[in-house]
Amino acid sequence: MDAETVTSALRAASKVGSAAVVIIEVCDASDDPSSSTFVFQRKTAGYPAAHFVGSLCLFGGNAEKEDATARATLERELAEELPDAFVSVVMANARAHGRYLVADAKGAYAFIACAFAARIRATDVDVDALVTDEGELAVLSVSQCGCESFAWSYDRVFRDYLVLRDGPHDVVEDAQGERRDEAVKISDDADVGEWAVLV
Repeated sequence: MDAETVTSALRAASKVGSAAVVIIEVCDASDDPSSSTFVFQRKTAGYPAAHFVGSLCLFGGNAEKEDATARATLERELAEELPDAFVSVVMANARAHGRYLVADAKGAYAFIACAFAARIRATDVDVDALVTDEGELAVLSVSQCGCESFAWSYDRVFRDYLVLRDGPHDVVEDAQGERRDEAVKISDDADVGEWAVLV
């Protein structure tokens, strides 16, 4: 997708923004990807986008004015949602995964999502004791994700990660039913400098 198409989608939307999110993969001692689990947030009642209640979401969130970079947004958002020790491990392992245009099919919103991926060892975190201050925690294997719906079309982001890690992947297929939005990869670079240079 070229810059002009992205700019047009952002201009056409009623509401625009930027977000930073992270795919959190927890590896066991074998380091075998097939035994990894992934840490997601499940949206619960009270979430402003009510149609996403019950859906999985990547941890992270919207950029705010004081956030100079996507990485700064991610760190601030994780600190609001997860314990400090876990945030430190995730941020130390966060690598750029890609930049996505997420747009509502009806033009209600469009935003740039900078996606990171953090592959962490189970020995570095106690996932069983992990809690989140927003939504509910969901720790799932890839096969368990197959029947889940994702908020903000982040299943596309997750599937892209699995393809890069494993090659062609059909485990995470559309469980969305009719999509309200779409996520399209526009760049491999998520670790942008200033937010102003995103498009």
